[in-house]
Amino acid sequence: MTIAAIARRPVRILGSLVGLLMLVSGCVSSTPKKKLNLDLKIVHARIVDGTGAPWYRADLGVIGDRIATIGDLSA
Repeated sequence: MTIAAIARRPVRILGSLVGLLMLVSGCVSSTPKKKLNLDLKIVHARIVDGTGAPWYRADLGVIGDRIATIGDLSA
């Protein structure tokens, strides 16, 4: 492996992480904009987002086989 290839590795990893975060933030809404007809609601779940940040508690709404929303779904 060349020095140039080693130097590009952190940039590729950072770019991949930024892309993943943009994808996740675009797919999952933290607060629902309208009333959702959820198939499954999990309350007080431990959410691990995969970024290395600590887990947190939130509600999780599922429609079909997709996560539709994460946040406070008590309303």
